[in-house]
Amino acid sequence: MSNQAVNTSPLSTHEPGVVGIYGVSGSGKSTIKTNLSQALAQEFIFYEGTEVLLKAVKRDLQAFKNSDEQTRLQGRTQAIRNIVQSSTESGKVAVVTGHFALPSKQESIFHEIWTPADEASYNLIVYLEVSPDHLAKRINQDENRGDRKVRDPEQLRDWQEQEIHGLRAKCYSNNILFVSVNNDDPSAAKITIEKILKAFSRHSEKKQSAQLLSKLESIFGPAPQKKEDPKPHDAVLVFDGDKTLASQDTGELMLPKTNTSDQATPLKQLFSSDLGYSFAAWSQAALLYDALGDDAAFDKQCEDVAVQVNIHPVFVEMLKSTRDTKHVRAIVVTCGLQRVWNKVLEKAGLSDVLRVVGSGRFSEGFVVTPEAKKQVVERLQKGYRQYVWVFGDSESDLPMLQAADDAILVVDGQKRSQSTQDKIRAALSDGLRPRQLLMSGPGSSWLKDTRAPVIYMNNLEFRKALSGDFHLMHTSDTSACKLLATPMRDASISSATLRKAHQNAGEYIARELIAKKIGLQQYDTDHVQEGKTTDGWRLFHENKITIIALMRGGEPMALGVSEVFPQAMFLHAKKATNVLPEHLHGQSTVILVDSVINGGGTAVEYVKRVRGLRPTIQVVVVTGVAQKDAVKEKGKMEEQLKGCGEVTVVALRVSENSYQGKGGTDTGARLFNTTELEKGREDGQQDGQQDGQEDGQEDGQEDGQEDGQKDGQEDGQEDGQKDGQEHGQEHGQQEVVAQPGSAA
Repeated sequence: MSNQAVNTSPLSTHEPGVVGIYGVSGSGKSTIKTNLSQALAQEFIFYEGTEVLLKAVKRDLQAFKNSDEQTRLQGRTQAIRNIVQSSTESGKVAVVTGHFALPSKQESIFHEIWTPADEASYNLIVYLEVSPDHLAKRINQDENRGDRKVRDPEQLRDWQEQEIHGLRAKCYSNNILFVSVNNDDPSAAKITIEKILKAFSRHSEKKQSAQLLSKLESIFGPAPQKKEDPKPHDAVLVFDGDKTLASQDTGELMLPKTNTSDQATPLKQLFSSDLGYSFAAWSQAALLYDALGDDAAFDKQCEDVAVQVNIHPVFVEMLKSTRDTKHVRAIVVTCGLQRVWNKVLEKAGLSDVLRVVGSGRFSEGFVVTPEAKKQVVERLQKGYRQYVWVFGDSESDLPMLQAADDAILVVDGQKRSQSTQDKIRAALSDGLRPRQLLMSGPGSSWLKDTRAPVIYMNNLEFRKALSGDFHLMHTSDTSACKLLATPMRDASISSATLRKAHQNAGEYIARELIAKKIGLQQYDTDHVQEGKTTDGWRLFHENKITIIALMRGGEPMALGVSEVFPQAMFLHAKKATNVLPEHLHGQSTVILVDSVINGGGTAVEYVKRVRGLRPTIQVVVVTGVAQKDAVKEKGKMEEQLKGCGEVTVVALRVSENSYQGKGGTDTGARLFNTTELEKGREDGQQDGQQDGQEDGQEDGQEDGQEDGQKDGQEDGQEDGQKDGQEHGQEHGQQEVVAQPGSAA
């Protein structure tokens, strides 16, 4: 035989794929292959591995066994290449039976026959696992295979375990899916494998994305097609399941260690392999669930796990509160099993407020990956125009935490793996700025990092926006206020100087009050020492803030606020309807700025406009001076804003003086030096009123005289007619009475 080196370089990616049916002698490979070929002939093409091999080497089995190792390697390499070519040409998935290891001459040692070409060719290995006693019995009773040696159960166990462990390691290292299916009952095994093969033929990341969008539509309905189309909600809360909603990990409970010798659970072994957290890894995880038994056994195990899972009470309380609002919707997006989490939510009484998008078994055809979680968030943001809060805890949640409008890192007191800690810290260095929500009280966090500040459940902005109260913050009694307010109150100061004073006040309010209200966010900035960085600070979610200047008086102060928060959006508004949905989409906070609050009516109008467009957004109203009756507890603004959630007024000072400037004393007129114009308008209005009154009096007198003369004439005519009639009647009566007397 030739000693020429064998080409074992990986094959190029091929479609539609190759599946191996593996197992030790007597495991039932040929029987399963035959039964499957009868059911799946349209989509798959089936091969007996030994037959393909002997055809490739053009010799009988014994001659092949007697050949040297190099020849056997060449033969096995050519055989699998022929199968790949046949699959590609036919357009069908190839299914081939095979061995991973065979007994050596010493009988107690098993020699691997897996080749580099196998690593490059297979996409899925289905291993038929049979109990050693069953195996020994089958081999003993198989009269058609006299070439098989009867082995004791212990030896068969060793052979089988070596193949399973060896194949799993090879598959995990080479992006090949692997599943071990119990074949003590061939009819049950055939049903399971048939489902797996059907799912495999349709399995791709692209198809999973299409299914994901379909699942979202089943929950939220069709996405709005036009800007004017109503949104289903304002905010969506997206929760991871394991170790986020609950402290337990359902995957670890479903797939515990199989024996005491294992260093880790099956899932930990998987995700610590070369597959990492890839699509293949999550597909592999789904395959592990297929190995748990038939539908009834699987459902029973899901039920048993769900009983052990308890959702954090603070989440139960918060989620139940969303029943009372149409503005917030919540979903679980988990790489874990959807069936388990549906049962967990049902047990907690949350099935009506929390839907689940989760993985199934591989045979069920849907797998959720970290990338899929991110796709959910982006679809909700862009397709459904929702503000998305994400609650997660681990490495697999990082993509959706990074995509979130608001990222919440849930910390339950349990220490995370070093790998997870490293990945989260790396994400912080790359710009992720989550807030930590502690489930176990202060001091329980493993992440001591100022880039991830702690927040408490009741302080989550969407909760306060829906059910919060009216608040007032001011600096009336401070030295800074006295100094800043002096030029603002000085009647001799106007125009650019006054605008500068208002801008200075806006900057001070931004640094002193707004920063305290909204909070700060740490980021890395270059240090003056070359090559070093130091901590920098900016307003929390500064790039998700809209500053609205209420024109015209609010503009100078708003510019001061903008000067301190340069990443914020800036908007002018002459009336509340100037505020449009696109000004608030994806924003966390709106800051309304007016120079003065007298009765508060204007500010209230704007707040209600904002709340109508974005019910869960944080609202802050900024002013230089607020009239006490308007902003006091149970004052005018609080009464008018009932039902509007939390609204915070931040003012430089609060005044008990109820004087309201008009015309030349109006703040806007002073700011823009239009006092003379305003006075002219005011004088014109007064003159107009006086002229109107005088004209009205003159017209009234003239009209009165004319009406009097007219009325006198009419009355005289009426009276004359009346008197004449009366006199005539009287004279006639006298004449009639006198005639008889005369006659007498």
